[in-house]
Amino acid sequence: MTTSLGTFAPIATRYRRLNRTALIGMGLFIVAAWLVGFLHLRSQWVAVIILPLWGGSMVALILAHSCLKCPDCAVSLDRTNGLVCPECGSRALSDGGLCRPPTCNHCGCTLRNGRGRSYRIRYCNHCGSHLDVEGV
Repeated sequence: MTTSLGTFAPIATRYRRLNRTALIGMGLFIVAAWLVGFLHLRSQWVAVIILPLWGGSMVALILAHSCLKCPDCAVSLDRTNGLVCPECGSRALSDGGLCRPPTCNHCGCTLRNGRGRSYRIRYCNHCGSHLDVEGV
């Protein structure tokens, strides 16, 4: 099993920064939209402020997930159909069925990928390269 801790560190940092930016932008968008509804503001400057918050957040989310690739094999790390568990790095994944996601027989991690991941990515699920200690 290879280790790409040093080469993946800038990718993980960029992913975390973009994800944090998107979450802050969406939070500000929700607060601003709530204040507009609560205060009944009807002016164009509100749209000038709120729409770029939402748009910027969406762009940050798209950029965050597009940069999440393994430096060794260049496969996207968001997919769940690999051979290696992204949590523990073992090759003990059970095949997921039509209605159930894959599960690691070694650490018990379930690889759900619907409204957000239910696992941390520490290893590439394609080549098994060790990417990050704390996980992204």
